Amino acid sequence: MIRDRGSRFRGVLAGGLAALAVAGGSPVLAGDPAPSAPVRTPDQRQVLTDLSYVLGESHSLRRACLGPSDRQWYDRMQHLLVVEAPDKAFRQVLVERFNAGFLAAGAEFPRCSPDSRAAARDAADRGKGLAERLTAGTGVR
Repeated sequence: MIRDRGSRFRGVLAGGLAALAVAGGSPVLAGDPAPSAPVRTPDQRQVLTDLSYVLGESHSLRRACLGPSDRQWYDRMQHLLVVEAPDKAFRQVLVERFNAGFLAAGAEFPRCSPDSRAAARDAADRGKGLAERLTAGTGVR
């Protein structure tokens, strides 16, 4: 159930991250420095901030059901940071929003339950919408 919506979100997010990676002219692999950071408008920076929060929520909710060794959304956040190559201050904002989302979801849903699964679906839907806003006009779906 979560995987169906999560896989759609992952597909959009992965496509969005791929689009972000090629925005600098060449693909970027996790761990490699971005060749040139994408120039972001204030609205796009807000979307990235919101997406970071949703990724934190998703990480917490997925770990509640799959266990503490699951790193899917944490790894996606790490990749976002590599691809975006934000300046130090904006990187800190993105990390703080990820952590805030993680803590908020963990406080509300400390264990896997039907409610936590519904929250995970909601986060996936919000994340999908944010990823689509970021990739609008890039040709990536």
